[in-house]
Amino acid sequence: MSKMNKPLKITLLSLFSLLGLLLVAVCIVLWMVLTPARLTPVVSKIADRYIQCETQFGEVDVTFFSTFPHVSLHVKEVALVNPMQGAPSDTLAQIQEVVAAVNVRKFLKEDSLEINRLCLKGGHASLFVRVDSCSNFDIFQSDTTEKDSSIGFPFAGLSAEKVEISRLSLSYLDETMHLHAKMEDLNAKVKARLSEEDMQADLRMDVRQLFLQMSDSTAMTAEVQGLRLRLEGEKKQNDLTADLHLQLPRAFFAMDSLCLLDSSEIQLDIPLQYQIDNRQLTLGKSNIQMDEIALKMEGALGADTDFSVFDCTLRYELAETPVCELIPWVEKFSPNLLDGIQLSGRLAIAGTMDGCYSEAEMPLIDADLHLKEACIEMEEVLPAPFSRVDLEAAAHIDLNHEDRSEVEVRRVDAQMRKSSIQIEGKIRDLFDKIACQLQLSGHVQLAD
Repeated sequence: MSKMNKPLKITLLSLFSLLGLLLVAVCIVLWMVLTPARLTPVVSKIADRYIQCETQFGEVDVTFFSTFPHVSLHVKEVALVNPMQGAPSDTLAQIQEVVAAVNVRKFLKEDSLEINRLCLKGGHASLFVRVDSCSNFDIFQSDTTEKDSSIGFPFAGLSAEKVEISRLSLSYLDETMHLHAKMEDLNAKVKARLSEEDMQADLRMDVRQLFLQMSDSTAMTAEVQGLRLRLEGEKKQNDLTADLHLQLPRAFFAMDSLCLLDSSEIQLDIPLQYQIDNRQLTLGKSNIQMDEIALKMEGALGADTDFSVFDCTLRYELAETPVCELIPWVEKFSPNLLDGIQLSGRLAIAGTMDGCYSEAEMPLIDADLHLKEACIEMEEVLPAPFSRVDLEAAAHIDLNHEDRSEVEVRRVDAQMRKSSIQIEGKIRDLFDKIACQLQLSGHVQLAD
């Protein structure tokens, strides 16, 4: 777990290495190839050494003396063609314009690859993973012998001062996961510094439209319009820290036939730490806003070596929220629970989730509930609605031993016309017999 995913690492390192080698090679032959017409076949020949698919370049130009010690490479109409049976397109990627600038002096003297600027403007990419796990983007030459099977970092340091992506569309089809994703109008800015063990990165990205569909045992569909992401992260050896800020102005999400989100506005602010060797994720004080619902959360989540058992310790707090905002969520999972009941007021919840999560075990859930200024109307049962309802209760949910789940009613105050009641006590065995032990007191007007 302490090493980066191998195919991804090969791809990233090969891309940066290829870029650096291309620019250095161009500088060496600069005195004899000064025109785009002569540069283009040279760059194509160098690319063929490292890329195992067909490459196409429209026009290549280079700037050296005016930008020293940076060498700038300007390439138009770049295409990677890699036909694969079952892939939706033979073209892996087509970029209208690529601009890159590298510090040659640091590359030659310090063995450090410093990318001053890398811009990808316009185009699309079509990524495909076949059912046998072969992918059309595994295109870089690599030595697979046992002697050189480990991936070494090719430079003493690597930094990217300014990486920009604009107007890029992306499609991803993975037959192994039954996953299909599309991304339209991706715009991103990245700053990064990498070494063998450490990394710093700052990513800002917006996407006009994102679509994701998974057709496995449980069908899932997600669609987002106007996604905005900011991620600041740092990796030091086996410790990873990051601050995630995500805005989804319009989000849709459904599982099978159950629609969970429909044109919802979502905002996430999550600071996190991850210990790679120990598989321990720690959430700082996180804020999740969904329409009018505000949730705070912090805690830790650990996993065993095969990620089948999770140890969970979370604290959560639902800010005081209008009940009308929560009722649609109740109806999604329990469509008939509130039949014949009209409910209003404001609800706040704070609690914990503690224990193991696996196929055989669920964590314990504790919650303190406070319902304020509520009104409960049940025309078929009650002669008049309950008004000015104020409730304080504590719930304990044990899904491993359902008969141990209970609610302690600490206090209920309510009015019906001119009468008032108070209730306290316990409700046990919530998921089966529902045994109530309640004390009721009040002032009742005979006229009521």
